[in-house]
Amino acid sequence: MTLSTTIDRTTIAGIPTLWCDLPGDYTAALVVGIGARDLTPTTAGLHHLVEHVVMSRVGHVTVEHNAVSSPDSITFWATGDQPRVHDFLHRVAAAATSLHDITDAELRVDRATVLAEVGLSGLYAGIGPLAARWGAAGLGLSDLGHAPLLALDASDVRGFAARAFVTGASRLALTRPPTPDLDPRLPAGPSVRGEHPAPLALPAPGIAYADDSQVAVSFLVDLPPEHRRLVGSVVRETLERRLRRANGSVYGVDVAAFQVDSSTSSWTFASDPPTPAGARDVLRETVRILRALASDGPDPEALVHVTETLAADASLVDTRRDWLFTAAESEARGLPAPPPVDTGLGLDAAEVRDAVARLLPTMLVTYPRHLVDDPDAFELLEKELGLTMRVPLRTYADMSHREVMIDLAGGGVRHDLASALVTPKGTFHKGRYFGPQRGLEISLGPRQLVLVSTGVKVQVEDVVLVGEDDDGDVELVTRTGASVVINPRHFRRTERPWGRFLAALPPGVVRSKRGAVALSSASQDG
Repeated sequence: MTLSTTIDRTTIAGIPTLWCDLPGDYTAALVVGIGARDLTPTTAGLHHLVEHVVMSRVGHVTVEHNAVSSPDSITFWATGDQPRVHDFLHRVAAAATSLHDITDAELRVDRATVLAEVGLSGLYAGIGPLAARWGAAGLGLSDLGHAPLLALDASDVRGFAARAFVTGASRLALTRPPTPDLDPRLPAGPSVRGEHPAPLALPAPGIAYADDSQVAVSFLVDLPPEHRRLVGSVVRETLERRLRRANGSVYGVDVAAFQVDSSTSSWTFASDPPTPAGARDVLRETVRILRALASDGPDPEALVHVTETLAADASLVDTRRDWLFTAAESEARGLPAPPPVDTGLGLDAAEVRDAVARLLPTMLVTYPRHLVDDPDAFELLEKELGLTMRVPLRTYADMSHREVMIDLAGGGVRHDLASALVTPKGTFHKGRYFGPQRGLEISLGPRQLVLVSTGVKVQVEDVVLVGEDDDGDVELVTRTGASVVINPRHFRRTERPWGRFLAALPPGVVRSKRGAVALSSASQDG
């Protein structure tokens, strides 16, 4: 059986349509090229909520179907006989274009469903491989999870729907030639999305201590697109052979790849060591493996195995279907289509070696902070591996004692020691004696919050999202993707200084996290 290596294009109901004539069950999808990376910190997770709202309005469907939201898109798909699949797509389009009348009361159920899916931990931001590189912007927004979920309302959904569910931002993808009965209707309109932000200024190669559970290493990739599939597969295969099959230190190596722009991709290779000691060994071995690949090239047998595996994979119908849907997503985002899956499989060991060497200058390791059991050991490991630590929050590391005094006394406002000491703007607050913060101290000024014991500060201009939960814990997310969780009630005499600090924050960044328990209880009772 010879499978098509080309994609045909047409337009259906004003929606650009991509199709391949593939054997097997018919599958069709509506792909909307707007995802998590196109949101803002105060609307993070909105694409996922909208996915649920649309599917709630679709109603009962008799063929296999689902929807998935990602950093890049929302995809609604169904598999089965053509009339039923097309009926599903018609109902998706009708539901998407009906969201102008969504109410907060209706949204409550879908919000509860999303909360049940992501859990309470999903309401808090965390640095992962993407936020470590881009902060709380672009692809980095994926690591904010659903931090503002409980504050998202009907107006947010209506605004997203008006922007996303238009012909210019959407594509249809079909595994058979289109037929006249397919006629999903979306409003005409252009795709509106900004350029992806540049990465943060980072040390390279660097290491960031993250809030997720995996040891990960990520790269910015500017290799020729037709070479990326083979090179990435060789890297993964080499890591898995050594980390899993040689010593059993991890269960597997996961790969995530996203196109950043028309010429650059982001690759992340992640593994899951179970213990702190094992994680250190995995980090050390991962970096050594990658540097050996860049200097010596891949094992010849591994390269042959990967090449043959990819060639076999290219002959599968599922692979061609996934390639078609990826092409639809890329086109909906205004990015180049991926090359055919059977191209670029002829690289030799020297070419793979040189390709990996091009990646290493952008290497960023992310390491779970909960697996850091010995700070001194990690400091030595960073030096051993030549990794520079990324510091995501402001500190006093480069300030003299005098400058620190001025900053604390002035609360981030005063710059003259005498005036700061005579009329101090900064106030100091010790943890309550019988509270969980006993022995700790914070400083609050009009423009900043300082965790005195760690020398970490958050300035108001850095804050992109603030949310207080049912327990009074307040999460402050900064533009670097870092977050600080603090409960001001656990410190003495904070009411007025805390209110002053909140009042100085940029407008619109406060989105409450309150109501999670009530929402979960109500959904269970219903």
